[in-house]
Amino acid sequence: MLKFITKRILVSAVLFLILTFVLFLLLSFLPTYADSDIAKYVMEYGMISPEHKLEIYAKYGLDQPLGARYFIWLGTLFDGTWSHTYQNTATAVTEVIGAKLAPTLSLTVSALVAAILIAVPLGMFAAMRPGGIADNIASLLTFVGVSIPGFIVAIFLVFVFAAKLQFLPSMVSAASKYPYAVQMILPVTCVALTMIGPVVKQVRGSMLDVMNAEYIKTARSKGISETRVIFRHVFRNSAIPVVAQIGLTMPMLVGGSVVVEQIFTINGLGRALVNAVNAPADVPVIMGIVTIQVIVVLAINLALDLVYSALDPRVVY
Repeated sequence: MLKFITKRILVSAVLFLILTFVLFLLLSFLPTYADSDIAKYVMEYGMISPEHKLEIYAKYGLDQPLGARYFIWLGTLFDGTWSHTYQNTATAVTEVIGAKLAPTLSLTVSALVAAILIAVPLGMFAAMRPGGIADNIASLLTFVGVSIPGFIVAIFLVFVFAAKLQFLPSMVSAASKYPYAVQMILPVTCVALTMIGPVVKQVRGSMLDVMNAEYIKTARSKGISETRVIFRHVFRNSAIPVVAQIGLTMPMLVGGSVVVEQIFTINGLGRALVNAVNAPADVPVIMGIVTIQVIVVLAINLALDLVYSALDPRVVY
């Protein structure tokens, strides 16, 4: 197992370099970066004088070839700054990320927990009683999660619960009269709905496949209680594809949070990414936020492999 983990970490490191270089290459075509226009951009904000132009070019490696600029940026990952923002050359990208990370984490983690707590039991009940109420609800949530874009769901939730019923706030704000947990109900619900549908579908389908297996029929014929059959035999043996589906859906939570943070005015990484993309693009901030997403995806893939082994001893690396 240790050899496998070491190998996967090395593979993940190579993937990290490839993905970040491709992103760096794509961002280099943006006008702010490609035309070495950062000095002009910063001067327009009145933060430096024209004579500091060469100093700014050297700071961001704009006087170097593309490959050298990438390695300069890569070096900033080890000094803890992750480069500096264009809007304030004295502000490290890690400071921006640190200030925006908590709201995004509270949104995505809460949505993930809520989605799992709802999707897994609902998928189990749907599999145990095909065509029943739970199965119909599962089908509806699957349709909503797969077919309807997240921003449409967000607008619908705001219209019903904030505008019409006036039961929940439509925005997340420090000046709101509602507690922070109440303000996060609509955003968390919106993000969770995008994950519930696929997970419910996977739980239901996997369990139905296992429930028709011969060893399940044998277990029932031995007089084992239905509860034990479902949890010990059916669910455990159908858990691997479910875990895989959850792992595949988790990166979507980060992407979905970008739209949700804009709609509900959550001051998190998603909103910071949108602001950084707006012309003129703040390339270091974009690189920093997307790098966080790359690290999360690679870490999830590694964790999934370890979970597979724990769920099914037959999985050998």
